[in-house]
Amino acid sequence: MLFVANKMLCAMLIAALKIGFYQPIPHLSLNNHNQLENSMSAKLANAFSLRVNQVAQIESENLELKLLEVKSDSRCPSGVQCIWPGLVEIVIHVKTDNQAVELILIDQAGDANLASQTFDGYLIELVEVTPYSQKDQAIEIEDYSATLVVSGE
Repeated sequence: MLFVANKMLCAMLIAALKIGFYQPIPHLSLNNHNQLENSMSAKLANAFSLRVNQVAQIESENLELKLLEVKSDSRCPSGVQCIWPGLVEIVIHVKTDNQAVELILIDQAGDANLASQTFDGYLIELVEVTPYSQKDQAIEIEDYSATLVVSGE
């Protein structure tokens, strides 16, 4: 009985800490006159990095990806001891000839399944999100960059 109570107490403590570390990032406004949309070429099965509102085109596949936003970043900052490593969540817009969709990719230590999604015959994987947070230092939305790899299934 004591073991079950301790186990429940630990689960509640971890849940409370997850909520406490969650820091939502405000949705970025898509204001055309304040932000220039950049475009770049990428290759299938090669890593490439996108900044918020930047578009990558994989011309050989007629595939386009755009980093829409960093939805949340609760990763434990460098220089801080945390009991939970946190996560970073991005939203990307993916478009082919046939369809378009918004995908959420999550980089969370120990769970690689959240960092990849399939769409229209492609596997889209989140490799990393930079910069990594530092103690007492805010990250501006335009400073984020997500490294992705797209491959055929």
